Amino acid sequence: MKFRLLGPVEIWTAGRRVDAGQPRQRTVLAALLVDAGRVVSAEVLIDRVWGEEPPQEARNSLNAHLSRIRHILADAGNDCRLLHQSGGYLLDAAPAAIDALHMRQLISQARMSGSDSERIALLRAAVQLWRGEPLAGLSGSWVTRTRLALGQQYVDAMVAWGLVEVRIGDPTAAVGPLTELAGEFPLAESVSGALIQALAATGRTGDALNLYTTVRQRLVDELGTDPGAELQAAHQQVLRGHLGSAPPVPLPRITASTGPHQLPPTVPQFAGRAAELAALTNQAHANGTVLITAIGGTAGVGKTALAVHGAHQIADRFPDGHLYVNLRGFDPAGPLDPADAIRAFLEALGVASQRIPLGLDERAARYRSEVSGRRLLILLDNARDTAQVRPLLPGTPSCLVLVTSRNQLTGLVAVDGARPVSLDLLSETDAVRLLINRLGQHRVQTEPAAVADIITRCARLPLALAVVAARAALQPHLPLHVLASELADHRLDLLAGDDPNSDLRAVFSWSYRALTPPTARLFRLLGHHPGPDITVPAAASLAGVSPTAVHQSLTELSHANLIVEHRRGRYAFHDLLRAYAAELRDEDPQATRRMLDYYLHAAYGADRVLHPTRDSITLDPPRSDTIKEDFADPDQALAWFTAEHDVLLAAVEHSAATGYDAHTWQLAWALLSYLDRRGLWNDWVTTSRTAVTAADRLGNPAVQARTHRNLAAAYTELALYPQAHTELQQALALYEKTGDLAGQARTHYTLAFVWGRQNDQTRALDHAEQSLLLHQATGHLVGQADAVNAVGWHHAQLGDHDQARDRCQQALALHERLGNRDGQAHTWDSLGYIHHHLGNQTAAINSYQRAVAMFRELGDRHGMAATLTHLADIQHGAGDDQNALTAYQKALTIFVELNHPDADQIRTTLATIARAEQ
Repeated sequence: MKFRLLGPVEIWTAGRRVDAGQPRQRTVLAALLVDAGRVVSAEVLIDRVWGEEPPQEARNSLNAHLSRIRHILADAGNDCRLLHQSGGYLLDAAPAAIDALHMRQLISQARMSGSDSERIALLRAAVQLWRGEPLAGLSGSWVTRTRLALGQQYVDAMVAWGLVEVRIGDPTAAVGPLTELAGEFPLAESVSGALIQALAATGRTGDALNLYTTVRQRLVDELGTDPGAELQAAHQQVLRGHLGSAPPVPLPRITASTGPHQLPPTVPQFAGRAAELAALTNQAHANGTVLITAIGGTAGVGKTALAVHGAHQIADRFPDGHLYVNLRGFDPAGPLDPADAIRAFLEALGVASQRIPLGLDERAARYRSEVSGRRLLILLDNARDTAQVRPLLPGTPSCLVLVTSRNQLTGLVAVDGARPVSLDLLSETDAVRLLINRLGQHRVQTEPAAVADIITRCARLPLALAVVAARAALQPHLPLHVLASELADHRLDLLAGDDPNSDLRAVFSWSYRALTPPTARLFRLLGHHPGPDITVPAAASLAGVSPTAVHQSLTELSHANLIVEHRRGRYAFHDLLRAYAAELRDEDPQATRRMLDYYLHAAYGADRVLHPTRDSITLDPPRSDTIKEDFADPDQALAWFTAEHDVLLAAVEHSAATGYDAHTWQLAWALLSYLDRRGLWNDWVTTSRTAVTAADRLGNPAVQARTHRNLAAAYTELALYPQAHTELQQALALYEKTGDLAGQARTHYTLAFVWGRQNDQTRALDHAEQSLLLHQATGHLVGQADAVNAVGWHHAQLGDHDQARDRCQQALALHERLGNRDGQAHTWDSLGYIHHHLGNQTAAINSYQRAVAMFRELGDRHGMAATLTHLADIQHGAGDDQNALTAYQKALTIFVELNHPDADQIRTTLATIARAEQ
């Protein structure tokens, strides 16, 4: 089976053309073909086919097109399949079967070839694949961009082919195609230059000179410019009679359109490091690990700048993507856990968070499996030691890893075969170039003595020079000799002491000393914050001042380049600046307490909005100068949790590390509903484990039991049932020891949940009934209603649907009397299942619709999606595919937004329905 994109989009098999459908369907096919062999998400496909403003029915239409394409491929043969995989769709076809990808392969092979004869054969084969305008007959912004990109690749390949023919082949063969190409692109100087040389090589010197004159005049008339160096050089070769000596020209480099592209922006004013960049470029040809390090572990020598700049230069050699992580090896808060780094990489590679293993070894194994066979560039920045790096190394030779560190990481070199690139201080020439790039040539050349003094005082350290240059740029009228004299008073002692974080103390102190007193105090206090970023309310609570005052200080810090507003309203430190702030930490014993109070009480308030009938806990009142957050509705509460996700996880760990154990377990408790509804069960396990440890230190049996029970629920969501049972047995023993009947009731309720997940409905029913009896003994009405619903549910699972209906109707009446909308929603969901199995489809549909409405009102998107799926199942079974498709699509949209694994099952169901309709 063959596919054609270089012309009309076509499918060919056994010498005949297969109807690929109407234009929209051919666009979907093209959007899959350009990334054949790679997973393409539905969102990317919709963007390519419908653009930035797709219609509401785009996803349904996409599914229909995909279904038809799958049938077409199946009917045409079995050597190409359209597969649905986690994260999207994969068209399983060899690149050689797709003309555009085959052309790219041939061009890439020609670029790497060292033989002119092989190169010309490859280029001939590449340009012969061209059939005219790519994607002919299709429209849209993505089609236009792709068409232009393919066209440029063809033009570049034609030019390269023509010049190789001139040099070693048959220049006569090149004249005709290049003449035709020059007619299509009359202002393309590379085409005209190649044609001029081909004409001259065939003895048509006059035609070659006339063509140059024509093109030159056209450039002047239409663009107002003279020919460039390349075209002028071709002209000079003809004038000098150097015929047939065309040099090889660069071939087009192909960059993948999918895959992660996480490299930070390169430094626009990058200067020097020519030898090191050459070493990086050369090592990119060989597979392995490149280690970038500084002699003696000097901080600020420009390791990251070099790695990022070099990575951008070689990025096109790694078509499957580029991964980046800051390992924060010398962050005062501690280095990044390799397990967390791997998790971020797996998510970037399309692995759903719920499918990422918990342990480091298991994550590393999954990571190596995901990158196996892919050509990836991986940049591990600011590593602390070999132990932190080693789990992040892929097991496939097709990847290149760049590592930066202040340490030499000799173990990585000795054991893992890393190639060290030792980064020294800048040369005098490169240091001057850095200042010229940032301050302009005139200003630097005006004060050569001051420039030399600055370079000496900064010890040719790039980061120190950059900070000095930034201050000079912000004060354009400040003479450079004034800066030099300030450096003389606070000279950088770069190699003194053992702490690399303090190397730039004097440079940072300039900006710090210029701050107003309130801003200087805030800068010191930010050393208390765990990161990775902070908002105005959190910073105001940390400092104990008003949001208006702290916003002014954050703005001042941003202008002084001591902090960056990396996203709107969110401020972050560079790790060296964080270290400097930590060293200056303000002696305010209540700062950490205020900050943790803010996060705890805000999270608790958001949780109460998300889940108002959940059993509450008692918090100590916050400090009076802590900012209070108010949430108008569940959507607002969920948005706050989402924005603060990383900070809240860090705050749980920070509170535990700083001795605020009550804040630790309470903050973990407040995160529970959010993490559950978003399906972030790995994070739920992590925070719950920290809470258990904190509770053990507090020694309060009631708190210990609660944290064990919460951890058990998290384990259950990850199907870690033995661990869940262990935690629940500990919780139950503690509750029984203290005589806490309500706690025992909740633990039995959770045990029923766990046994139900394990499909042991008899044991589940037993625990649900024990939970009910205990709740009745304590008079806990909400608990009774939940337990009665659980009893009914497990009766239904055991096939006793009449008993199940009676019990759930009792639960519903009690929930309605209590005004418990969350309980009503879950009970209506149970009744929908029961009515369905009793054969009353109308009652079942009505019950599910009531549950959906209540979940929507509560902002419980996970509950809403699950119930929509149940509703759609019944509608589909009853033959009401129109409403079923609507419900399935709504559920799928939510599950995709939640990154929930149930999305895959719905996609499979939708595909099945679509096939049945054919």
